[in-house]
Amino acid sequence: MTAKVRQSNFELLRILCMLGVVTNHVLQTCYPQLHTSDFSIANDLRVLLMCMSITAVNCFVMISGYFRIRQSWKSFFNLYTQCAFWMLVLTTLSYLFLDGTMMDIGKKTVFSLTGSGYWFMIAYFALFLFAPILNIAFEHQNSRQRILSLIGLILIDVYIGYMHQAPEVTIDGYSALHFFVIYYLGMYLSTVTNIKMGGVKWLSFSVIMVVMHAIKILFPPFAIIFSMRYNSPAVMIASVLYFKWTMTWKIQSKSINWISASVLAVYIIHMGPFGSHYFFVPLKYMSAEWSEGYACIGMISYVMLFYVCCIMLDKGRIFICKPINNWLTFQSVYIMKKIDSVLIQKGLQCRSYKK
Repeated sequence: MTAKVRQSNFELLRILCMLGVVTNHVLQTCYPQLHTSDFSIANDLRVLLMCMSITAVNCFVMISGYFRIRQSWKSFFNLYTQCAFWMLVLTTLSYLFLDGTMMDIGKKTVFSLTGSGYWFMIAYFALFLFAPILNIAFEHQNSRQRILSLIGLILIDVYIGYMHQAPEVTIDGYSALHFFVIYYLGMYLSTVTNIKMGGVKWLSFSVIMVVMHAIKILFPPFAIIFSMRYNSPAVMIASVLYFKWTMTWKIQSKSINWISASVLAVYIIHMGPFGSHYFFVPLKYMSAEWSEGYACIGMISYVMLFYVCCIMLDKGRIFICKPINNWLTFQSVYIMKKIDSVLIQKGLQCRSYKK
C-alpha cells in the first residue's frame, strides 16, 4: 500500500495560517490602539493585515475537516508527545529563569493536551476525540441532510457564541463547539469540487477584507464585534472563500510538506510559559521605540527568523520523539489486542487498535 501524498497547496495554507496566527498575536500585543480612529497609513495597513490574519484559525481547522481526522494510536501520540515535549522544555525554562514552579513542569507536561492553558490545543484535542462521531454522521447523510446539518450548526455557533456570548459554552469561537462547526464545514467543502471560480473567490475575499477594514477604522466601537471573532459571519465567510481559493493552487513540493509538519510547534513555543515572555519583548521595543519603517522591517524579519527557528527546533524534537512514539504505539496496540482477545473469548469483540 503506497503512502498517501500530502497535497502541498493545503500544506502551504497550513504554513500561512500559522504565520497568520503569530501575526495576529503580534499586532494585538504590540498595537493595542488598532481599534481606535487612527487614520494613518501605517495603522490602516496593520488593521488590514489583522483582518486577513483573523481567518487563520478557521482555515487551519477547516483543513482537518477537509481531509478528516482519522483516529489512531500513532496520530494521538504524535500530537501528545509534541505538546508534552515542548511543555517540558518551556516550563523547565520558566522555572529556571522566570517564576515557574516544579508543579507546573509536571502538571503541564503530563496534561499538555488539557491542562496547558492553550485554548487552541484543548479545543483541538476535543475535536480529535469527537471527530469519528462527526465523520460517521457526515458519511451517513445525503447531500440535503448535510446542508441542513451545516446550516443548523452554524446558526447554533453564531447565536450562542457570537450573538449571545455564552461563556459556559463558547465565546468568540474560542471553543471546541466552534471547532466542531468548522470541521464539519471542511468536510462539506471536500464534497463541493465542481465550483471553479478562483479569481471570483479571491475578489470576494478581498472585498470582505476591505469592508471589515473600513468598519474597524470608521466605526471602532463595532470593530471587535464585527470582525475580530472567529465565529463572526464575516470572518467565517472570508475563511471559506480563502480556503476555496487555495483549493485551486497547483503545487506539489516536498519542502513545503516538510515545513508544514512542524508548524504547530510555532504556536506552542511562542505562546508557551517561557516563549510568550521573551518572544514579545523585542517586538514591543521595536514597535514603541523605532520609526514606522524600521519597526516594520525589523518586526517582519524577527517573526520570520523566529518561525524558521521553531521549525528547525521541532525537527530535532521529531528525531528525539520518533522512537518514543513508535514504542508507545506498539505497546498500546499490543495491550488493545490482549484486551480484544479476552473479549472475544467472552463472546464480545472490540478491535479498536488501529496503528
